[in-house]
Amino acid sequence: MLTRKKLIIRSSLVFTALLSLVSCGGGNEDASGGNSGTQIVDDSDPILDISTLADDVVKDENGAPEFNEQINLKAWCVIGDPDKQTYVKLIQKFNDEFLGQIHIDVTYVGHYDFYGNLDTTWQNEKEGMPDFLVMHNEKTAQYADQGMLYPIDKLLGDPTGVSMDFSQAYDNINRASQYAGHQFAIPMDAHGFLTYFRQDIIKKNGLGFDDNTRFIPNSRAEYQTLLEKLLEKAKAGTLMVRNINKAEDHSWKPADVSTFVPEFMQSTDPDGLSSLYANGGSMAVKDENGDIKVTFQDNEGFRTYVTDQVERYNNGLMGDKCGTNTEGFGNGSCVMFNEGPWWASSQYSLAWNLPELTAANAELNVSAEDAADPVISKPFAAAHADGWWSLDDAPEATRRKWYGNGHAVSITRHVDSMQKVAAILSFTNWFVQGKDASTGEYNLAEWNNSGHIPAWKNVYESEEYKRYCEKNVTLKALGDPADIMAMESLRDETLIFNALSTAVFATHEALKSSEGCSKERALRIIAETAQSAQEAIDMAHIFD
Repeated sequence: MLTRKKLIIRSSLVFTALLSLVSCGGGNEDASGGNSGTQIVDDSDPILDISTLADDVVKDENGAPEFNEQINLKAWCVIGDPDKQTYVKLIQKFNDEFLGQIHIDVTYVGHYDFYGNLDTTWQNEKEGMPDFLVMHNEKTAQYADQGMLYPIDKLLGDPTGVSMDFSQAYDNINRASQYAGHQFAIPMDAHGFLTYFRQDIIKKNGLGFDDNTRFIPNSRAEYQTLLEKLLEKAKAGTLMVRNINKAEDHSWKPADVSTFVPEFMQSTDPDGLSSLYANGGSMAVKDENGDIKVTFQDNEGFRTYVTDQVERYNNGLMGDKCGTNTEGFGNGSCVMFNEGPWWASSQYSLAWNLPELTAANAELNVSAEDAADPVISKPFAAAHADGWWSLDDAPEATRRKWYGNGHAVSITRHVDSMQKVAAILSFTNWFVQGKDASTGEYNLAEWNNSGHIPAWKNVYESEEYKRYCEKNVTLKALGDPADIMAMESLRDETLIFNALSTAVFATHEALKSSEGCSKERALRIIAETAQSAQEAIDMAHIFD
């Protein structure tokens, strides 16, 4: 009989093989209204077992854990630069505050290596596992299902003396940290890919909305209209653009239609998930027999998102003839593109929000009028989708939701001591709900200033977060955590997410091929990719 671990390995191999062919040619009701591909288990399921933890917690007279001897914790963290710098400072701050009680040693593993290293270590060298993980929340269900993680809700309260009020966590974000009816991780934050707009170009050419006072579209129709008008003016030789790169000539000039494209190529997956969730869809559901069925291919919102791109590319509204996304954005040969918030945090001030744009400068051709206009003088602005992918019949409850993932803390079964669990939970509580002893401000708010919105309501509503938000363009762009739709809790997350991403990527490759891509071919790609994923899942769980 195949073990759960072997099934996971086999499913990955099968999926890789099947997708190569495509490239060449128990559920909780989730927030999107679908029945997600998770499962409900009873208390006898091994993934809920906590009996292997030694009952060695030391508590004070109030029942809270105390640490008379230093507990050393080993963590793996997926967070990378530039936000890693903030995280490092907070870890040092914690270690200083809990000197002699708890010490955390963090290994930072890059995104592209983290999960592969984790899988290999769990399968072959369990003694090398860390005590806890800081990873993307959407991976929680997959690793919980493999038996790698402890159910945290069974460890809070009496077993450890640590309590947390999860009513303060956003359900729409926290859903990715839950599996099989239990809490397997503690959410930290949320973030989604952002679309960066050259609002200065939109305003200069009178293409804004509401009498040219709003320069970011609020619907799929407005988005499409903006792209069409930009290209129309570029073809007529009347679209005025300028280079906003440092020390360049900032004068307004007609766009070069041979290199201009309104929108750079979309990213391969984040907006696809936004289109799915905004239109009430889900990536997978459980059927009447309890089997997981891939469903993203049937959602009209996702299908339309892909076919919209086909039409836009074929009609010159989307593409990459301007060079790279950042190159085209800086010199004015594209008006919008997608990137992650961490990227914006590191590039915004350095690249485009330049002091030289805010003062009249004859040498660089910055007029006094442009310098005085906050839209023109600060042209860069990031904004998430506000109904961009919603069809007319999209459910009201989800039509303005957008996909975002986040980071969460989980405890691995490498830990065999309840005292050590208490130390991990104490740190996590300090990070997401604790306050700085001198300022009284949430530690999580300090972390959020690196470019992530909080997964906790009381932090989002705090005065310190509001102050950070006023000064941080990324936090402003990410907006309200209540609008984020985290991924469904899926035990086959990697298989299904990779399938959805591959459907978009394969369509892009087909568009760039010599024969091109029609809407009909794009829909076939979506269907074939989903079918490949379904076959891989069926094989992976054949002995369940």
